[in-house]
Amino acid sequence: MASSAATRSTAFDAVVDLNTRSLVMACAAAVPHMRRAGRGSIVNVISVGGIKPSAYMGFYAILKAGLNAMTRIMAAEWAPMKIRVNSLAPGSYHSDLFDKSAAVLPGFEQGAIDACLMKRVADTEEIVGPILYLVSDFGSYTTGTTLVADGGYLVL
Repeated sequence: MASSAATRSTAFDAVVDLNTRSLVMACAAAVPHMRRAGRGSIVNVISVGGIKPSAYMGFYAILKAGLNAMTRIMAAEWAPMKIRVNSLAPGSYHSDLFDKSAAVLPGFEQGAIDACLMKRVADTEEIVGPILYLVSDFGSYTTGTTLVADGGYLVL
């Protein structure tokens, strides 16, 4: 990632489109269907970078922090429609993006390992579990919150 001072308008627009606009539009499109169903649950996947940003995370961290706030606003607005809105803030986990980055950036994976208490990168299934809780009846009294699954990243 680049310094926020070096961000160009086109790069910023691309990050906004991918990380914010698409999520807002998807949530808004889901509301009429959930309203007709009489209930619903939305989980926005943000990032621990939106809670504890690091240098060179630039506007990515700013946008993820904004999505955290957006989750709470949507929860407040949509609770009367019995639509719960939460977010998950994962730490580093194995995904196509993470694994491709680790393959070409020396030290990338080790840096992620060193940055959390559990000293490892999560498997994708470990990120899916918290999402399943949030959308299930086990999470039926949970709305407007951010669940963190980060291996202890926020502690360090």
